[in-house]
Amino acid sequence: MQPKKWPGDAGKTKMLGSVEVDKDSLSVEANGAVDELNSFVGFAASKTKDAYRIDLLKDIQGDLFTIGAELAGAKKRDDKATQLEPEHVVRLEEEIQKLEMAMKPLESFILPGGNDESATLHLCRSVARRAERRIFALKKERIINDDIVKYLNRLSYLFFLMARQANETSGVEEQKW
Repeated sequence: MQPKKWPGDAGKTKMLGSVEVDKDSLSVEANGAVDELNSFVGFAASKTKDAYRIDLLKDIQGDLFTIGAELAGAKKRDDKATQLEPEHVVRLEEEIQKLEMAMKPLESFILPGGNDESATLHLCRSVARRAERRIFALKKERIINDDIVKYLNRLSYLFFLMARQANETSGVEEQKW
């Protein structure tokens, strides 16, 4: 019996609208980085018992699906493009402001880590930065919604603050570098 050939065996994949692209194209790289980030955010949500942080992380996951759909060219049912809006960026900025006001400012660099929740949020931060870099690379090839770039920039900082908060609320001291 001959093994079945799968659609992606030749190094190609299809984006929405059946557009065939190389699996290592910038479009696939950017979308894959956002998908990877979304998986890490789900993992981070599984590591917290804080209902507010769980809800915030679930909202972020929905936003990341919107970003992925927009990068892939998805359309809403009313035939408008699925799109991240400025309000999504503002929501993150408001969360950042709340956390900044509740925490003492850093006086030195800190090592990523602490408890499981904080360490996982630091992973989310670094993966968000990678997704942002991939999208900037893609932006050199095609027009990208500026709100996506702003959102990911704010998101990595929000994860940093959430990681600090997770350590603080569990009594884990930050390790200075």
